[in-house]
Amino acid sequence: MTSEQIDAHAEALITSFVEPGPRSRLAGLRGSVSARRKFAIEVALRQPFRTDRRVPVVSGTDPAPEAVLRQLEALGAAADTPCVVFTVDGNAFVQDLRSALDEHAGQAGGVVVSVAPGALVYTESERGDRFVLHRL
Repeated sequence: MTSEQIDAHAEALITSFVEPGPRSRLAGLRGSVSARRKFAIEVALRQPFRTDRRVPVVSGTDPAPEAVLRQLEALGAAADTPCVVFTVDGNAFVQDLRSALDEHAGQAGGVVVSVAPGALVYTESERGDRFVLHRL
């Protein structure tokens, strides 16, 4: 996946899932390498997502990546789906869904995994709050 594809995931994340207030500020954080790092930090740390698009992770307190994967697969994802991962340390990179969940699910580290641009996202806050963002 190229940087253009990462940008496409970021744009779709903003337009489909971010609350109206921070949209323009986040959209402005995509023009340079340093701005893109700030974008990754902002979405992973603050997680300014619309509450009407949030679905709690059904595994409850079970942080097992496999439980999250099953929920995402029920919504159309596949374990080998290439995803864009935004982390609280400012990184944005491509990783297959299973690897992203194995590395980040249950870690309470502040992460956003964009599975399908504008349609399906997994989020986990630093507090451990876990949601699937889904748009039909």
